[in-house]
Amino acid sequence: MILKSHTQFRISSDVLISMIIVLSVSVIFRQTGNYGFISFDDGLYVKNNSQLIQGLSLKNIIWAFTTGISGNWHPVTWFSYMLDVELYGINPGMFHMTNVFLHALNSLLLFSIFKNLTGKKWRSGVVAILFAIHPLHVESVAWISERKDVLSTFFAFFSIWFYVQSTKSSKIKNYLLSMLFFTLGLMSKSMVVTIPFVLLLLDFWPLNRFYLVRLQKGKLAHNKIIVFEKIPFLFLTLCMCVVTLYAQQKGNAVATLDLYPAYLRTGNVLTSYVSYLDKIFWPTNLSILYPRPESIILSKTILSFCFLLLITAIAIKNYPQKPYLFTGWCWYLGTLIPVIGIVQIGMQGMADRYMYIPIVGVFVAITWLIFDFCNEKKILMVMCSIVGGIVFLIFASLSHVQTKYWSNSILLYNHSLAVTKNNYVVHRFLGDALMNDQQFKESECEFLKAVKINPKYVAAYNGLGSLSFKKNQYESASHFFHIGLSINPNNEGLLNNLGVTYAKMNDLDSGIKYFKKALKISPDFLDAQKNLKMAENLTKKK
Repeated sequence: MILKSHTQFRISSDVLISMIIVLSVSVIFRQTGNYGFISFDDGLYVKNNSQLIQGLSLKNIIWAFTTGISGNWHPVTWFSYMLDVELYGINPGMFHMTNVFLHALNSLLLFSIFKNLTGKKWRSGVVAILFAIHPLHVESVAWISERKDVLSTFFAFFSIWFYVQSTKSSKIKNYLLSMLFFTLGLMSKSMVVTIPFVLLLLDFWPLNRFYLVRLQKGKLAHNKIIVFEKIPFLFLTLCMCVVTLYAQQKGNAVATLDLYPAYLRTGNVLTSYVSYLDKIFWPTNLSILYPRPESIILSKTILSFCFLLLITAIAIKNYPQKPYLFTGWCWYLGTLIPVIGIVQIGMQGMADRYMYIPIVGVFVAITWLIFDFCNEKKILMVMCSIVGGIVFLIFASLSHVQTKYWSNSILLYNHSLAVTKNNYVVHRFLGDALMNDQQFKESECEFLKAVKINPKYVAAYNGLGSLSFKKNQYESASHFFHIGLSINPNNEGLLNNLGVTYAKMNDLDSGIKYFKKALKISPDFLDAQKNLKMAENLTKKK
């Protein structure tokens, strides 16, 4: 009777934890079902993507494997969008719901992985619940363009799951399935390239497959086998790194050392590691974009380095007694490497979405540490449970509020500007959103603010030109487009816009010249192709 009762309790506890995860995700994120697209990337990825809105087809499958839109190569993510189109049409609410569904699945998978790894049900449940509700994850879930985050993690977690199964049996099937899901994860977002490193960390703890002391010949050979079995995964990682760098360089997304020197990158890397930790424990003032620092504070950089070194030393020193500290801390440090800024991609210094996988390592280390501490006395466990409940309510409430900001572009950008400084990129985003909302005066103010902060910000001049064009002020539009081209002569968007402006001014020859320049830089630029064809036809009629 005792054994039966214990079994029933174990099963009911699993169900309870799973219900908390699903209900939490539903309550926090169900509101996104009423949200539309935002102006930042959602048009590029879905709303205005002429290929994707046609749904699944052989032609579009080939396109998904060959396109490098926005400096990214992620065909499986494109397939998921196309599947949504097939099921729901261009319904932004349902695109949001797919993200929410994937996030809930990821949280359940995380619970299952660590429960299977450690046998510690409640600890694993706490990690998964924190993952499900943390405010830093709002960006990955509430932003349609970040489908690649939740989808790649879904496959990455399955890869980890099957890898764990492969260590417990001699069947090659689980190992091959782990590689398959890792490949699908890479084809959803390249950030999961660090999964082989995660698998190696799990071999240290909690799988305890490594021999670290008194390495005799047999034990050393065993360690080598564990390392060698990661080689196929590392080969896939290497291939993805090459493809990603090619796509990002082709999309002009990689900042050169001339534009962003090594000392600035180093300072940003060290301070960002600490800033992310700060946002894990105090997740407020969250923004869609944090401006890339244009200078470093030496004292802050040195203190950040010392802090990271101290935590690393503590994790290594306590490895024999508390190995979870080592695995959790290295998980955090290692999985952030692709996006920490060593290779600078885009204009941001850091981004909430980059914490989707790395945050797991911190949750594991802290949760296991607290449980070990509280296990010494019952009263401590009661107190920690109360504090944990309060933390749950605070995080869930903050996430619910943060999600509301994603209901429309103008609200989102205004919030981001309220919590950051000198954010010229978001000023431009807000200018675009206001222009699309026919608020021309307010739009112009935002573009001018962006230019004032960064006089060489080409996109803001493009915005000012586009705004003048909408107001039929073609001379003014031409002026702003020319300023942008004086900064970046190879901006195909500006060249195309200038061509359209000249065409509107009945100067078709100049228009054709700029369309051809745009196509010379970007031969697949559809707008420029259509505009050139139209301008040439009009010229023939004359």
